[in-house]
Amino acid sequence: MSGGGTKGAQAKNPGPSSGFWPVSPFSSTTITFQFAEDQKLNIHQAVLERCPALDGLQSLFGITYYLEKFPVIAGHSLFHYLYTGQYDPPLWAGPPDAESSIQQLKVKFRTYGLARKVRLDTLETLVREDIEAFAEKLDMFAIMEAVKGGYPVPIRKDPWFHDWVKRHIKTAFAQPKKLVELAQPQNPDDDMGVAKVILGCMLETYADMMEALANAKNENAGSDPADGITGFDMMPPVSSHDGRTDDDRETSTTEPFEVVNTPTESLGLNSPPASDHEHRLRREFYDTQQAPFAPEPELEAENNKLEAGVQLGMELDPSYKKSKKVKKGKKSKINQTLTPEPQPVYDDI
Repeated sequence: MSGGGTKGAQAKNPGPSSGFWPVSPFSSTTITFQFAEDQKLNIHQAVLERCPALDGLQSLFGITYYLEKFPVIAGHSLFHYLYTGQYDPPLWAGPPDAESSIQQLKVKFRTYGLARKVRLDTLETLVREDIEAFAEKLDMFAIMEAVKGGYPVPIRKDPWFHDWVKRHIKTAFAQPKKLVELAQPQNPDDDMGVAKVILGCMLETYADMMEALANAKNENAGSDPADGITGFDMMPPVSSHDGRTDDDRETSTTEPFEVVNTPTESLGLNSPPASDHEHRLRREFYDTQQAPFAPEPELEAENNKLEAGVQLGMELDPSYKKSKKVKKGKKSKINQTLTPEPQPVYDDI
């Protein structure tokens, strides 16, 4: 009975050591993480379960895990978030100057990289918003130095980082001359001094080019087309072979080889007439190109009469042989052209 009463009393008035209270996470095993510069932070195993990427570190007390690529201040922000669910941005305790701003942004980038490494998306978003707000007051060169020291290589694919850098570059293009003044190295130990000068000169050159193009465009737009060059004058000439088909082009009677602008001297319009010798050569040339054909009956009959007259004269007059001898060069052209030349017959009387 007493035992039962005791149990009932314990149930009505539970003590501090009873089993009805939840186990405190601070009573769990502690795991040690070592960060850069051999600085260490401890975290309870039960709290570590809130981070799936670190939950696999089921270790015993005294075993150390290394995150030496990240500073201890970034580890503090990580563990503070795991314990409280809140992002605690690191605070700078030194004098506020340009170098302090670079160091603060550098640590923010280290914290951002650590959040991406352990895949805490909510913490990553919170640190990202902190970076965007803090970097608004910094110039491009300060951002370059902070990125170089805090986030030189993006962890995993990071589209936000590339877009964020591009936005600041566009802002720098708006005032390139101011950036050139900031590019001058302030001390000989500045290892990015040369890179700053080169980048500043590139921005200034690009800005000058854009300004020159804008001025030229405004001048062309404001000038009178009758007095100056218009936009159409700057266009390249359109070729007749512009990619259109024959159906798309207008019908033209111009020959493929146009002679509209050819000088008249080259066409022979003012040249002297050809001589008789040239006409004869042309006629003989074309005569040789014609196909042979049979002589017409009328021409053949006339040739026969001439031959008969020559033969009769030779028979009646013996002296005709010497005085009336027909020379080959004086024979009719018709006979030379149409019939072969007959051989004269000389009979003795």
